[in-house]
Amino acid sequence: MLRVPGNKILIALAVLFLSVQGVYALNEKKIVAYPVPFNPDRQTLKIGYVGVTPDSLTKVKIEIFDINGDRVYSYEQTSLTTPIIWNGRNSTGRIVKTGMYIIKIVIEDSNTGDHGKKIIRILVNR
Repeated sequence: MLRVPGNKILIALAVLFLSVQGVYALNEKKIVAYPVPFNPDRQTLKIGYVGVTPDSLTKVKIEIFDINGDRVYSYEQTSLTTPIIWNGRNSTGRIVKTGMYIIKIVIEDSNTGDHGKKIIRILVNR
């Protein structure tokens, strides 16, 4: 049993509550893309959340750009409980060329209204 003298119990409970909430808080640092390098002829690219996915994560938008800044793919879904899968094709259905690509991920937490953004660089190697 936790013994805290006087009114310090309220502080201890607040710290405990905040640390438990932090496990489920929005954390764009835990979003990863794998495998890298990525070969669209043999595999699919997965973009997902490492660890516990926040229940309140309600909007995930990804955009993939080539090195020139041209958007080659975009997708939205309501959660990252399952990874987003990219097959290496652009919006016209063609497999993208070998090179560096940039993934822009925007996430939103419905409970707190927090937004997060993450940029991931990947290498497509065919």
